[in-house]
Parts: sequence; structure tokens; C-alpha cells
Amino acid sequence: MKTLKFNKKYYLPILNGDKTQTLRKDNKRLNEGETVKAVFPGTGLTCKIRILKTGYKQFQYIDDEDVKREGFHSMVELENELLRIYPKCDRFTRLYYYRFKVL
Repeated sequence: MKTLKFNKKYYLPILNGDKTQTLRKDNKRLNEGETVKAVFPGTGLTCKIRILKTGYKQFQYIDDEDVKREGFHSMVELENELLRIYPKCDRFTRLYYYRFKVL
């Protein structure tokens, strides 16, 4: 089974259904309908998620729906988090999205 790593701060938001998408700079080659093990390094916590939809968009096209799916309250919060993780992002950077649900 493939794995997808998340920061430990996202464990509860994922379990609670507040975070239903992850944006990644690298293509993780996950397929719609695939079951993946979500891991939270350093915690021993895991859960299984099913990939519902995949795709990509440029950083500049992140919208309010992405903010909601990512579990953030504002576009500024999401953009700041993405820039913290991927400091070399610019408006043309391609980000892959993976929408999921917990099994």
C-alpha cells in the first residue's frame, strides 16, 4: 500500500473531516479510488484514506474551495503554509491536489 506523509498537526483535522485535500509540489502518482496509508512521522499515528480526485493547478489558481478542503480559514493562511513548506513556489508553480476521505 502506498503512503502519504502529513505533518502531525493535520492528524485530527483529517480524522474529523476538516482536511479533505492535500496540495503537493511533487506528483505522488496516486490514482482516484486508490486506498493509501496516511502516516504522521514521529507519532506512530496512521489512518487509511481513499483518494477521491486528483489533478493539478498553478499556485495562482488556488481558490476558496481549496482553502476549505485544506482545513484553513483564509487564503492567506493556506498560502503562507504552502510557502513555508515550499519556499521556492511562485504563482506559476504547479501543485498537485489529492482529495480524499478517511476510511
